[in-house]
Amino acid sequence: MIALTIGGASLWGCAAESTEMAEPDPGPELAGDVDPSPERIEAELSGAGEDGAGALLTSGELEAAPVLSVDDLGPLDGEPARPPGTEGSCEVDERAPELQARWTDETLAARDANRLALELRNYSGETRAFALVLVHDNGTSDAQRQVIGRLEVPSHRRVSQLVPPAALAPALRRGEHPGLLRVVLESIDGAALPLPAFYTRAAADRSPGLLVDEDLEGLDDTGDPEEPTTITTRVVSWAPTSQELPRVEEPESGDVAASSAALSASEYRTCIRWQAQTTDSGNGEDRLGFANSSTALVTAYGVRIRVSQGTWGRTLDTSPTSGCVNWTSPRSGSFSIRVYAYVKDANDNMIRYHNGTYLASGGYPGQTYSALVQNYTPTLGGTTTVSVGSWTPRYTAMAAASMLSRYFPGYTTDTETHMADTSSTGSSATIMNGDARVRLETVSWESRRRKFTVAHELGHARALLRSTGNPVTSAKSGLASGTCNNGSGYTMTSREWNSIPLREGYAHFVAAWTFNFSSESNGTFRWFDETYDVENNAPALTGGHIGNNCGGVTAGQATNLDGLRTLWDWSTPVGGSNRAERKDVSDTYLAMRLAQPAKDAWWEAFLTASEGVASSGEASYLQSVGTWNGMD
Repeated sequence: MIALTIGGASLWGCAAESTEMAEPDPGPELAGDVDPSPERIEAELSGAGEDGAGALLTSGELEAAPVLSVDDLGPLDGEPARPPGTEGSCEVDERAPELQARWTDETLAARDANRLALELRNYSGETRAFALVLVHDNGTSDAQRQVIGRLEVPSHRRVSQLVPPAALAPALRRGEHPGLLRVVLESIDGAALPLPAFYTRAAADRSPGLLVDEDLEGLDDTGDPEEPTTITTRVVSWAPTSQELPRVEEPESGDVAASSAALSASEYRTCIRWQAQTTDSGNGEDRLGFANSSTALVTAYGVRIRVSQGTWGRTLDTSPTSGCVNWTSPRSGSFSIRVYAYVKDANDNMIRYHNGTYLASGGYPGQTYSALVQNYTPTLGGTTTVSVGSWTPRYTAMAAASMLSRYFPGYTTDTETHMADTSSTGSSATIMNGDARVRLETVSWESRRRKFTVAHELGHARALLRSTGNPVTSAKSGLASGTCNNGSGYTMTSREWNSIPLREGYAHFVAAWTFNFSSESNGTFRWFDETYDVENNAPALTGGHIGNNCGGVTAGQATNLDGLRTLWDWSTPVGGSNRAERKDVSDTYLAMRLAQPAKDAWWEAFLTASEGVASSGEASYLQSVGTWNGMD
């Protein structure tokens, strides 16, 4: 049993052993629904599961755990009372549970403002033993666990345990977790009672229950406070409607409910938003142009979710154009929603984030990340919004993937793109087993927080998926002659054979289109720590960057910036009636790759391909913008 104290009131949830759980009426069967197994239901109710947070303690952990002293707050008289407002809300019998736990601030002010108080109530006829476990949740089965200590609660007694910040602060300060810590109260005789989670982030957010980095200022390396009021009682409140427990598991297969534009009085409408925090925003882009390093709620276009209550559940996809979905249920009241790191565009092209390795064998690597939102109470005939992600890098990357799915959907159908973390230097995309594989670097540049980088790699993936099964010529870098050269590598402004400026320029174009209005000529592109104007040359003279800044022989050569500006100019309003459509750009790029041109002849092949794709006026205009931007 969990009790969460919010503004002086206690909100309770249920956790029960399977022997106590009554089988609820599942209601009428819905076509395509796949109910989770009883074991799965029990795991989610008890807090156990694939992330290991509810795993029972080992004998070694128990032996090493220190014994914690508790403060006796007095006897408990009579039978346990069910907390107000919870009648009928739990799928167990109507008796109140014998074991109850909650975070509370009732004793903090008088005793120690730098401690989190845990209140325990034991209505049973025997002493019960527990352990407090701190979980560093990385969303996978190897979540790190740290036993804080053991404690006992005598029969029919109410006790309090003060959890020292020293148990939390070192992990928070060193960044040893991906944005989620939680404490689990584990009964030594078998019951797991998960307690509220604590999220951290540097931005100042005063939402109830959010522990931010500023709350740890004044704590030294040992966790001892240098100032007596460093951590206040504010941090012990927690809103259960935003409790998110990252997990890895696969979305249900079978029929997925389609989104509906009209909402009837008998339907719920749920809209999903990603909580995103980027490091490449606020530079003039039109979409997600919020201040750099700040946060935003991003529409989760086409995201897969599962709504459930007890044994009833339904798998849904939000609309690829609105991020909302209408649904019905034979149940009412509080639901759980699992939001998967899994989105589909309007053409059913899927992008998912998984916990496997970049080039893992098999056609469906790893397991899909997801976030669980509990105690969600939708409004019948109304719209409610659920936000997930906790501002972490992985879900920020999913926000960028959702934006690309909405504004640059693929021209393929039913393709799969699998994204994964890598600690290697650099992000990349490739094809394996007919699917796209994308790796996002998590160390030096933390690419997952760079929306332009995520969209760029997905742009490569989009292009690779279109040419799968057909021979193409690889782009060649390493032009180390003349000025502006970067040796074997390349940058936005290095001199390269024009195969690199078109290959990289196309991926840049996909990212620029995703986050800028194509109805306007001006646009911004951020690459690493530099911001680029995608419309205007500097200086504003013909010849592009290579012709005006590098000089020398430039035949068959260009820079990646020149390639980006050429594709942007060709497809935005500056071209007037000769403006190419986005599909024309993609089709021309595909035809050029299939022609297998030499490393310095990609531009000529691109011009030739345009003649078979676009109108004569559009093809002629491409030639002129290419000259202006230094591609020939």
